[in-house]
Amino acid sequence: TITGNGVITMTFNAATKVGTDLGGNTITLTPNVGDTAIVWTASTNISNPTLVAAITKNNT
Repeated sequence: TITGNGVITMTFNAATKVGTDLGGNTITLTPNVGDTAIVWTASTNISNPTLVAAITKNNT
């Protein structure tokens, strides 16, 4: 889903073979527009700290 100022929200379908079920959890990508680049900030409602770290590791 793309909303507002280009915010992208991705929702996981149910998947029991990926560790804990991620179904219904989301990853949100929010653009931050600079003078020469767009930097994306990732956020999530996933509770697994290892997955959260992997999703958000490149945030600035």
